[in-house]
Amino acid sequence: MPNEDRLVTCGSDGCFKTWTLVENKPQASNSSATTADSASSSSMSWIYDTCNGYRDLTPVDVDFARLDESNMLVAVAFNSTIALWTYSSTGGGVEFHDELFNCDKSDMIRQVKFLGSDNLLAIHGSYLNLWQRASRAKRAPSDDELTSKQRDEEFNCTWCKEIKNETVSICSVVANDSNLWSKQSSNQLLLTFSGEQASQIRLATFELESGGKSRTTPKLTFIHELVNSNPNGATHFVCIGKPNSDDLEQPNNDAHVFSFKNHTNLIYCDNKGVRY
Repeated sequence: MPNEDRLVTCGSDGCFKTWTLVENKPQASNSSATTADSASSSSMSWIYDTCNGYRDLTPVDVDFARLDESNMLVAVAFNSTIALWTYSSTGGGVEFHDELFNCDKSDMIRQVKFLGSDNLLAIHGSYLNLWQRASRAKRAPSDDELTSKQRDEEFNCTWCKEIKNETVSICSVVANDSNLWSKQSSNQLLLTFSGEQASQIRLATFELESGGKSRTTPKLTFIHELVNSNPNGATHFVCIGKPNSDDLEQPNNDAHVFSFKNHTNLIYCDNKGVRY
């Protein structure tokens, strides 16, 4: 969610939409009592202000990066391609920015995630690809048709890692103020790697060095393993930071309740319920 009153979604209708939270205005009334009641019971609703598609394809995931207070960069995954748009909340709407093509058109994208506004991780079925923003070295004649921002910047694939017989997903992180995940760092993600049978699951941190647009090699560190007691069901993870985690003892490791680096607990759910 870009901020408290903006939302970006994608769906099977082939569109990605930007939404705005607005207050439902009560109907005018001559009765002061009715007006007071209406004001006290006012409600909020989400309405979409833009709806866009790409080459008649169905989007599979969407993420955004804030550029400033009123503008953001939106990445939408379609099959093996990522389409980028800029969005302005001050009336400019959505403007096409760029498209990022994977070299293997059969390797479909599962998730996309910005790390800051200059790095974009794409999780494919067989590879992890990192796209990084850079200045354009040369300008083609067709660049006259682009905006100044489009001419000055582009994303290039600078890092690629093969995924062998595993499915990779981004783990949601809920942080507390006093632990490892207290600040949802713009250069760090928590990933899960599950095997073909999904019985063995590995946790890894994906981290970029601080330094803005400098092209550095990402650091992928495996930090924990667990056994999934229900390998036939789809599993979704939420990582929860522990309060005052530096003072807590390491709990017993088992399939459902565990901690890594004395900082974090993991809750996961499947078709049999929530496990923690």
